[in-house]
Amino acid sequence: MVTQNKPYRLSAKALILDKSGRILLVRRSARSRGNPLRWDLPGGKVEGAEPFEEALRREVLEETNVNVELVRLVGAVESESPTARIVCVVMEARALDTQVQLSAEHDEARWVRAHDLGGLEIVPYLEPIFAKYKCKPS
Repeated sequence: MVTQNKPYRLSAKALILDKSGRILLVRRSARSRGNPLRWDLPGGKVEGAEPFEEALRREVLEETNVNVELVRLVGAVESESPTARIVCVVMEARALDTQVQLSAEHDEARWVRAHDLGGLEIVPYLEPIFAKYKCKPS
């Protein structure tokens, strides 16, 4: 349940596909404040007046060292952190390179096929996105 008295924050996530259609997932580290050791899409907070597309490319590059081309909007979901209500906008993106180099925020990265998502512990707020994208992790 989302608490009404918290401010909204915008988050940008990328559903990144490689040339063979695999999705890039990153696993949050054990030190993560939210959803530790769960699989997530690369991305993060949009800073101030930063353009959305720039924020998404920046976050993906910071977290994975992968350059992307944004393709289309997949959807948006709402979640909550201890301090904010988060609107998470997910864009489909094409990987321009596939050599992943993780930041300290994550401890593992995997390129997975949609039908292999069921065996992974995905962050709960992304379930509607995967369902809409026809690759629900269940």
